[in-house]
Amino acid sequence: MTRPLARAIKAYFYDPTGKGDAYAYCKACHPGAIERRWTREGVLDAICDWRDRYGRLPSSYDWSRTHARRRGGEALARLSTGDWPPAGVVTAVYGRWNAARAAATKQIAQAGDGDRRSRERRS
Repeated sequence: MTRPLARAIKAYFYDPTGKGDAYAYCKACHPGAIERRWTREGVLDAICDWRDRYGRLPSSYDWSRTHARRRGGEALARLSTGDWPPAGVVTAVYGRWNAARAAATKQIAQAGDGDRRSRERRS
């Protein structure tokens, strides 16, 4: 191994604390830091809360800070009014947005809520 490459590798794995494995150190100091914040149930609850608030299921654009900033105004306000998981978290937890939306639709139907808002508007 060449000397510059060896230095680069050493710098990459450098632990400024000098206590060994940086990952284990961080895990020991901050036990909650590696804990998942968003579970499947939490994401599902957030999707249903969004639907109750805005009358429709969210899209990945609705929960993307980048897209909300680009669209501005109302989109940014909606995103900042609640505790919504980032769009990437939904994909990480469910694999696809459609799977998360399908799970939410199933939960809503099982709860007997159906499409209550739509029925109220038609009445």
